[in-house]
Amino acid sequence: MSNEAEFSDEEKKKQDYLKKFGDKDNRWQKGVSGNPKGKPKGILNSKTVFKRWLETREYIKNPITGEVEELTQYDIVALATLKKARGGSVPHINALLDRAEGKPVQNVIQEVSQKLVARIEKEDKTNETEEEE
Repeated sequence: MSNEAEFSDEEKKKQDYLKKFGDKDNRWQKGVSGNPKGKPKGILNSKTVFKRWLETREYIKNPITGEVEELTQYDIVALATLKKARGGSVPHINALLDRAEGKPVQNVIQEVSQKLVARIEKEDKTNETEEEE
């Protein structure tokens, strides 16, 4: 009797799942959104929020000049990175150069030996002969 109850619970879970998500073949009905509520209006994406915070200003001592200046958060981060780079930090130097100059292009040179090309041609001719027979 307990097996029937367990089976019923499993069957119920399956039915609940199918009601919520649909079966595999009919999951996405034509013209019906998979996310009907979607993102609520007025909610900003993270990129916009971060840009707003980077644009906020504050008075802070410039780590390079030593003077108190009104700087954006973006300026503060850039100056901190520059200070670390000037101290010899290779990752910070690379970060600054990548931003200022762009990442270096890495070319890939690939050489193919003549023997390999000849083998491929020979195998192709062998396959053609076998197909004709």
